[in-house]
Amino acid sequence: MARTRTRKVPKQIIPVDEAKARLKLRLQNPEYFTSRVLGKRLWPVQMAILNSVRDNPRTAVRSCHGIGKTFTAAMCILWFLYSHKRSIVLSTAPTWRQVEKLVWKEIRSAYRESAVPLGGSLMPKSPELHLIHDEWYGAIRSTVKSCGAGSN
Repeated sequence: MARTRTRKVPKQIIPVDEAKARLKLRLQNPEYFTSRVLGKRLWPVQMAILNSVRDNPRTAVRSCHGIGKTFTAAMCILWFLYSHKRSIVLSTAPTWRQVEKLVWKEIRSAYRESAVPLGGSLMPKSPELHLIHDEWYGAIRSTVKSCGAGSN
């Protein structure tokens, strides 16, 4: 039996500045971030929502219940926070429960299960994620306090 030679293809060496620029461009792409960094698969409509957030100052989503808006919002928050250096991302909802128990539940899950370690400090008892304390973080705000009427 004849031996076959396998040729090793030399790895392309990229200058550090170019590698940083390529990574920055990839992180600014929400599809790349959600699939490669977070390890999540999105439906085409969910991807269109993220692209709209990237490309427009305002995005509104009108749809039925249970279609994945909360999951998409969580992916959007993480993508924006990690792709925009020193950003502050505030997530809001009509009630504290909605933003804390629904959106931040998805954020915590994606953070823990990400394909690439994300870094930063996900606060264990409060819905906050700090990359640099008081300078680069995500947190929640609600129009209704957690106690009193309309809080659930």
